[in-house]
Amino acid sequence: MADSGSCGGSSATPVSSPSAATAATTATPVVFPPTTVAQAKRLAAVEGNSTDVREFHSESVGIAACPQPKRSVTVKAGLSGRQVAADLLKYFYDQQLDNSCGSLVLGYNDPSEYGSVYTVGRVNLDMNGSTHRLEVDAVADQVMFVISY
Repeated sequence: MADSGSCGGSSATPVSSPSAATAATTATPVVFPPTTVAQAKRLAAVEGNSTDVREFHSESVGIAACPQPKRSVTVKAGLSGRQVAADLLKYFYDQQLDNSCGSLVLGYNDPSEYGSVYTVGRVNLDMNGSTHRLEVDAVADQVMFVISY
């Protein structure tokens, strides 16, 4: 006679486990302030929020043979210095601004501030020959760190 109440098989509930991405994310702590590019990328990937940053102006500066992207963005109000740094770094890496010519991201509260000194923070990649100097500033909490590589 056929089984009338079940589809057969086990009635055990499967146990869910964290995905490999989640396990990798939680395995290594985020270092702040970062002292290496790998730590800066990790800060951006784990704590950065791309919805907090909105680009409103883009241009290239420098010489034609090696243009340097310059981006002006607004950053969500009320964030801590650490969060501003993480968000600006996420934008910097997502936009692939880590290059051999240098680049600049200036963060403002409002686009009307464009043309003045940044009011929220900045990411500046300065090049001197083969030496890279990544400078990150966040006005909130007076966060500032430099990574040379």
